[in-house]
Amino acid sequence: MWDIAKIEIKGGDGGQGIASFRREKFVQFGGPDGGDGGAGGNIVFKVNPNLNTLQYLAGIKKLLADVGRPGEGVNKSGKDGEDKIIEVPDGTVIWEIDSTGEKFLLSDLSGGNTEIVGARGGKGGRGNSHFKSSVNQAPKHYEHGKKGEIKTVLLEVKLIADVGLIGFPSSGKSTLINKLAGTKAKTASYHFTTLSPNLGVLKFQGKEMVIADIPGLIEGASEGKGLGDKFLRHIERTKILVHLLDGEKVLTHGEQILEEDYNAIRKELETYSKALLNKPEIVVLNKVDLFGDENYSFRNSINISALSGVGLEELKVKMFDLLQQSTTDSTFLDSEKKVVPTFNIDNLPNRRMIFTGEKGKRYSTNKRKTYRSK
Repeated sequence: MWDIAKIEIKGGDGGQGIASFRREKFVQFGGPDGGDGGAGGNIVFKVNPNLNTLQYLAGIKKLLADVGRPGEGVNKSGKDGEDKIIEVPDGTVIWEIDSTGEKFLLSDLSGGNTEIVGARGGKGGRGNSHFKSSVNQAPKHYEHGKKGEIKTVLLEVKLIADVGLIGFPSSGKSTLINKLAGTKAKTASYHFTTLSPNLGVLKFQGKEMVIADIPGLIEGASEGKGLGDKFLRHIERTKILVHLLDGEKVLTHGEQILEEDYNAIRKELETYSKALLNKPEIVVLNKVDLFGDENYSFRNSINISALSGVGLEELKVKMFDLLQQSTTDSTFLDSEKKVVPTFNIDNLPNRRMIFTGEKGKRYSTNKRKTYRSK
């Protein structure tokens, strides 16, 4: 799988300042002229619209930014370290993982949000020219550079699509996206033919929409069965869902199989995130060309044959109409999946911080005392 990557990142260390003294002919008392160290480079995540996966990060466990260079004499500062740019696909969510394994959201790189500093480089140390005073005309003191930030991050790519095709394996999702968007997704009559999400663009009456074929949904997928929940995250960003049901099963199991399959998939969505159940949905009954003169309907479904093309025009119209009506945010992030740190007066992570406590009272704290507003 190339849509998840766990990496340790480290900003570059700052360069050290130096202790140096002016040495010039005919200048009897040269003062301190040690320059500052350069700042360390940052680790920067940047969206590359031409990328679809994190494949180029496969096998990479650690990424380091460039360090800052030491200062020089004559008050010359060291060169700053270069930033390390990590290109990611549009729709990448970046989490920080703390020492306990909990996740904290760093950024959602989608839409207009295209760049974030993941780990900052350390500040360069000051040279001895900063420490000259009336009582110390020739200081030999200088500073070492600060260490760069170290973080463990988890990158998750969530496809950004208008429509998500969901349903059991072999229901015809790949065939449908091939017909609608002219893609070349592999199709066959066995489970998990599709091992990665397929994206396609449907052009219809001068409009466009992006369609994603979401594979791997079976009973227990949200608990790790089959392909597990590897692809459920991609459904989060879709604006509407097209729930495809396999009409061929009616011939062998009767009409009740449609209700059973429909409820089973909906249960997996609910288990993963209840918010997915609120997305606008179109129910589609596929393979109706096998019914002969029979005419089945299920939950006001649109009956189609993805193979022959029957009913596809009606489906296209319905998809565009529902998409236009939809108010679902395409950059949706499930709030239930976020882990938000909480602090109180006893566990503040910073030495100085202001926050609002009980009854709206303002608290200010530093390493010595804690103050409360009246």
